[in-house]
Amino acid sequence: MTKTIKFEKGKKVQVNEDLLITFISHSHKKTTIGGHPSPLIVYLKYELKGVEHEESYYLKTSYESIKTTKSEWEWNKYTFSLIDYQYDDYMLIEVKF
Repeated sequence: MTKTIKFEKGKKVQVNEDLLITFISHSHKKTTIGGHPSPLIVYLKYELKGVEHEESYYLKTSYESIKTTKSEWEWNKYTFSLIDYQYDDYMLIEVKF
């Protein structure tokens, strides 16, 4: 099954009957001039059957490249694809489970 979900900063979202996710924040890593682009760092809290897990992900993307390059990560039996975002405000994510 695949769902597209909007995650707003600080709000819990029920993905399915087992999983709640809270988008905590975004940040980015300072890089050298002329080096690799700064990754988007995503901080999330997963709550699976009452057990909480906090995770962070370094995504090789920027707001300009998100339309052409998919950034994905996996957690448990779920695959997440970042579709759109507004820095430290919201993320639009496709969730496969």
